[in-house]
Amino acid sequence: MWLMRLSLKNEIGRLLDLLKNAGCSLVDLGQYGCYAIDIPPKVPIYKIDQIVDLVNTDEVAVAFPSMRHEE
Repeated sequence: MWLMRLSLKNEIGRLLDLLKNAGCSLVDLGQYGCYAIDIPPKVPIYKIDQIVDLVNTDEVAVAFPSMRHEE
């Protein structure tokens, strides 16, 4: 998953902490406002859905691969 900070006032740290605590790892390009999140197969997708639901889409853009949901 990829995140992009759209607003300088956004505090994305809490969101990143939640993702790390869920078992994800990340590459932080914070100086550019970009973050790459690795979601291992062992992490239940519902946990990620709960975290993504917290995102204010006016402040953070989210790109999530289409394989997010099973057919």
